[in-house]
Formats: sequence, C-alpha cells, structure tokens
Amino acid sequence: MHNLEYLLLVLSQRIRSETGNDDLADAAVQFASASHDYIPSREPEPLAEMHKDWQRRFDKLMHR
Repeated sequence: MHNLEYLLLVLSQRIRSETGNDDLADAAVQFASASHDYIPSREPEPLAEMHKDWQRRFDKLMHR
C-alpha cells in the first residue's frame, strides 16, 4: 500500500471515530480505492513524513 492510499484509509477511520460521519468516511475510502493507481513520481515522496507520523499515531484505528 502506498503512502497516499494509507493516509486516505487512516483519514476515513479518523472521520468515522472522531465525528461519526459514516458518509464522509466512506467517501475517503472511495478516494483511497481510486488512488490505488497513484504512482509517486518524486523522491523523496512528499507524503513520506506524514505517512510515518500518522502510522505512529493512528495505526491502531486500522487494526480493529
């Protein structure tokens, strides 16, 4: 899973758990699914630091 896809999935879980807005959370999951074709084109990848930070802080939301 690439960084953008992961961040969008975490965002969907944060929306669901922090706001209870299932419609918005589902929309973020749709974006994550659509981002599957995303290919990072720059090194270092701009989302790498955010990915590490969110993984450290929110990964527990991804594993229920």
